Amino acid sequence: SITGLPDSDTPLTNHIPTEPVVRAKGFLAEKWYRFRCYFRARGIKSIDKSISIKARWKNARGQEILGEYITSYKLQGEWHEAEGILAAPLFAKSVDLELVLQWTPTGTVWWDDVSLEQISPPQERKIKVATVSYEPPRPSTPDKNRNFFAEKVAAAGKAGADIICLGEGITKVSTDKNFAEVAESVPGPTSQVLGDVAKKYHMYVIAGIYERKEAVVYNTALLIDREGKVFGKYRKTHLPEDEVTGGVTPGDTYPVFRTDFGTVGLEICYDNFFPEVTRSLALKGAEIIFLPISGDGRGNGYAWDIVARCRAIDNAVYLIASNYSQKRSLVVDPNGQILADTKGVVWSRRKLTLMAVPSIAGYRSRLTESGKAFTPRRGAQGPTESCCAIVLTID
Repeated sequence: SITGLPDSDTPLTNHIPTEPVVRAKGFLAEKWYRFRCYFRARGIKSIDKSISIKARWKNARGQEILGEYITSYKLQGEWHEAEGILAAPLFAKSVDLELVLQWTPTGTVWWDDVSLEQISPPQERKIKVATVSYEPPRPSTPDKNRNFFAEKVAAAGKAGADIICLGEGITKVSTDKNFAEVAESVPGPTSQVLGDVAKKYHMYVIAGIYERKEAVVYNTALLIDREGKVFGKYRKTHLPEDEVTGGVTPGDTYPVFRTDFGTVGLEICYDNFFPEVTRSLALKGAEIIFLPISGDGRGNGYAWDIVARCRAIDNAVYLIASNYSQKRSLVVDPNGQILADTKGVVWSRRKLTLMAVPSIAGYRSRLTESGKAFTPRRGAQGPTESCCAIVLTID
């Protein structure tokens, strides 16, 4: 066990011997291992803040080549079970497992049953993703748009895509219709047209529409599965001024969807201006996030790919965006590398391999207590039904 300093307001600092290290040698580079241990805590305000488990991989000379945190804890009675699946990096010959107590004056932690065993490599999950950057010829209609984008889905399906991301509000773009005029039910005509193509090519389709539920209109992203059925949907939570004044209502949840290749999150256009949306999806387990977006004109378009890459890096996710305005739809990996970037129908030149990204200094290591200052501004959370606005002019 490790105990803090009693009767002291000073947190533990690194000159106190608070880091038991379990050392193991003879590990083979690029092999997979399961780490597991148990710990029991007492007098600790925040386990996330004060308890840390880290694997430090070292080469034959004892030099550290990679450090990664184990952040998955599961409470079992009085004990927490910590577990992580680790891949030994290239040139790794040994590993130090650090069990750390920090930043607590009087807390105590007991450690037990520390183990690290070699396992079979996790099964690779490879998918071919596609996205589009197309606007239908003007003037258009909702029906013409459905057929236009169905052709793009078919083109991706013929190329072997497992999933394609279409744009935001695909039945409104290039038309003279307002939001209410193109709003439809779910399931509805758009999900039917795209679902037929999805089923034919055994692929998933992401598409942005305007959804009507009774008198309420939402900006919605659909997830259509390989059988052509609506597998899930997400309602845009952050609305720009034209949607607010146009009678659109914001959603209030961030669902994720477990598909046959991994966990998917959806966001729409203006959502991407706010980091909390991608973070919320990642915290719920999203591995790949799809973003139908009309555009990001900040800095005359300069900000677009920078923000998209930051969202992927900060949350250790793939981000696939379908963009109208910048004519640049993107496929971005968790390291921020742009794998595909062009106009038209584009797919990644290689299949994406979905697997865990080493947690070096990512969002899973953040200290949530320090975020208490980031409280929502008054009125930041949208209403759950349509509202009217009273405009006061003050001279």
